[in-house]
Amino acid sequence: MRLLSIILFALLLRTSLAYSAVPTECGLYLNLENPTASFITYVTQLNQRGTVKNHELDEFITKILEGRIENPIHPSRLGTDTSAFHQYKGIESYLRTVRLDLEQLSHWARSIQDRRAALAKERLQTDLQTKDSLYQEINFVRLDPGTFEVGDHLNRTKARLTYSIEVMTTPVTQKMWVEVMGENSSVFNDGFDSELIVHDGRKIRLQPNHPVENISWLQAARFANLYSLSRGYESVYDLETQKNLIPVFETNGYRLPTEIEQEYILSTALKHNLRFKNAIESGDKKVIGEYAWIKANSRNMTHEVGSLKSLQVPGGAIYDLFGNVWEWSNDRFKEGKLSGGINPLGPDKGRARAIRGSAFYCPVSSLNSYDRGSSDGRNETIGLRLVRTLR
Repeated sequence: MRLLSIILFALLLRTSLAYSAVPTECGLYLNLENPTASFITYVTQLNQRGTVKNHELDEFITKILEGRIENPIHPSRLGTDTSAFHQYKGIESYLRTVRLDLEQLSHWARSIQDRRAALAKERLQTDLQTKDSLYQEINFVRLDPGTFEVGDHLNRTKARLTYSIEVMTTPVTQKMWVEVMGENSSVFNDGFDSELIVHDGRKIRLQPNHPVENISWLQAARFANLYSLSRGYESVYDLETQKNLIPVFETNGYRLPTEIEQEYILSTALKHNLRFKNAIESGDKKVIGEYAWIKANSRNMTHEVGSLKSLQVPGGAIYDLFGNVWEWSNDRFKEGKLSGGINPLGPDKGRARAIRGSAFYCPVSSLNSYDRGSSDGRNETIGLRLVRTLR
């Protein structure tokens, strides 16, 4: 049974891009102890990735509530959709071999229907003038200069920031991204709460409040430049050389945070939220799950930003600092420990860029201010959060 579960999940990931140099303890998660929970997670992922279409999910839920467990992928698609063909065969094998709990499936199906009904009611009660209230807004909190410790307990050094920054309260969402970039390459862009919008004559599928992901560092830098210009600020990045046009301490435009800024933000959040910090140290997954989407509660997918409790910093509330998606850094990645000192920056050369904050598939051990990763590509675990130097 466990072997079949692993094979089934491997089929789901066969088209995924490889993760690039993220911390080794962050492993993909599937609950092999409960085949029904594994199957629910699997079908939900297929729906969010667009392999199981929304109308197929509707039919699947209806059949479950009628007492039938059938393949959610319709056989009529198998001749024209290679991905659907492979997933269909894997599910057929799984259903023949594993006994699923109909009561557990029915509970899940009713929860989907209840959530859809609540979402439909919310949208019905929101007219065109107030429709934006359904979507996460772009907001910022201020962090003032400070001195803090950098690195893990074996490699601690002190760093100092001499300038203030404003930090976006959430990661950039798919809706924010589409409004600026006019496209959405996110893997988790589908699902029952997704929307199909028309932007400049193009139809774009998105989950509006989920973090944008599957974006390269260059795309993130371009987003920062365009968002800066739309707000009357200067561009920060030269997209051809992939270097900063203006030093981060001098620019007034929106940009990606330096790695030392990211560590400052993370360590400040832990310092001012002892309940969360203590839960990490004790491994209390229940409390951690109130604040962060990680391996224990994410079902191996992204979730709406701001849907869990905030972490308080001196400037206000901030969300999804830990888990959900990794966040691109301004800096190129440097092996080993970070440098301390005053306003330190990453190296001038290097292909990979640093990422911080952990993601939906990471364990509790990755939840700290110093855990680092890197990537020279893109995948569904990496998004972004903007900052701006205040002068």
